[in-house]
Amino acid sequence: MMLYPVNLQIAGKLCLVIGGGKVGLRKIRTLLSCGARVMVISPEVVEGIALLVTKGEIELQQRGYREGDLAGAFLAFAVTNNRRIQDQVATEARKNGVFLNIADEPTRCDFQVPAQVRRGELLLTVSTGGASPALAKLIREQLEEQFDGEYGKVISLFARIRDVIVDRPGNSEVNRVMFQRLLQAGLVDLVRGSKWELVAALLRSELPEGIDVDALIGAVSS
Repeated sequence: MMLYPVNLQIAGKLCLVIGGGKVGLRKIRTLLSCGARVMVISPEVVEGIALLVTKGEIELQQRGYREGDLAGAFLAFAVTNNRRIQDQVATEARKNGVFLNIADEPTRCDFQVPAQVRRGELLLTVSTGGASPALAKLIREQLEEQFDGEYGKVISLFARIRDVIVDRPGNSEVNRVMFQRLLQAGLVDLVRGSKWELVAALLRSELPEGIDVDALIGAVSS
């Protein structure tokens, strides 16, 4: 079955994790990095989850799952080692239209969490549809080598350029061509190589007059 690729905005939304083990902890950390409100339901939790509770970063219902726990949830993750509980969570999720991810059961999931590489706002994901997590991991590792941490600076610079450009009157086609020229002139490699004087010269030659190039570069080079 073909999966539909989508990136979700989950900041401030309730995401439930049913289960308190190491798999659940990995899910929690990713959810928190995206600003989700996380609640864990489990009679026992690993040390990492307990620490997050102590810090006030997540909520914990230290008990077993009960029907009705999914009320109000945007996403839910069933990560217990109990098949009966997994089935109960799945039944409630289907009944209430809550998107559910079930650990190690891709065919029963409403969504899957792909292998990912994040460089600032750059997000690269790899999915094999659950067929081979090992292959997805291998491809992710290759992407990690190809797209190093400097790509975060590249994305940040382009975002700042876009912010100042869209506030000015102009033709969107002209702006599109301008960004293409920046890419073709090697801006990505110049930023990755921290060649800021060359970056500044290129921006001054391509951007409209009146834009503070030094401020753009200063915001991403430090």
